[in-house]
Amino acid sequence: MLLEGFSAEEKWQLISMQDNLGQTPLFNVASEEYGDTMKTLLGDLTPEQQRNLIYMQDRKGQTLLHSACVKGISLKMVMSSLRGIVNNEILDKLLLIRDNKQRTALHIAAENQSSELVLWCKDNLPSELLLKLLKLGDAGGQTLFHIVSTKGQAHLIASLLNDIDPHQRLELLSIQCKSRVLICNINT
Repeated sequence: MLLEGFSAEEKWQLISMQDNLGQTPLFNVASEEYGDTMKTLLGDLTPEQQRNLIYMQDRKGQTLLHSACVKGISLKMVMSSLRGIVNNEILDKLLLIRDNKQRTALHIAAENQSSELVLWCKDNLPSELLLKLLKLGDAGGQTLFHIVSTKGQAHLIASLLNDIDPHQRLELLSIQCKSRVLICNINT
């Protein structure tokens, strides 16, 4: 195998080593859709080492999930691969990590018009976590709804709001960012 013959400590040192951008080999693996390699790299680590590696942020404050979003990688595959290795609590917290511009991976996916992660989150996350993610604004105060509305993806807003309590819908739609108010023509 890839790291056969190395001690557990040597494997950890190799896998956690950051390059000049602050990224580990796992960033590249996640950004190239190598699910099996990700499982190999994370599989022999302790739960604490897995958590530390998955939460690690580069110089831009981005995690491996942010990096994959920037490159437009299939996040369904990345999250599915990680779900097979680490527990859901770690992955749920990963989605809440913000970069230096206060963006979550979900913000970046929306900016890149990648509806896949947004819909995956809707279908796979606990409703409390999804609501929390939807309320988070970036450094400019833009929530996911602000971003997708400017990208012509109003169908995502409707899809996300479909299962949310009407009072919470109103609260989400009334969040204002620094540069604009979200105005949508959606039946709520």
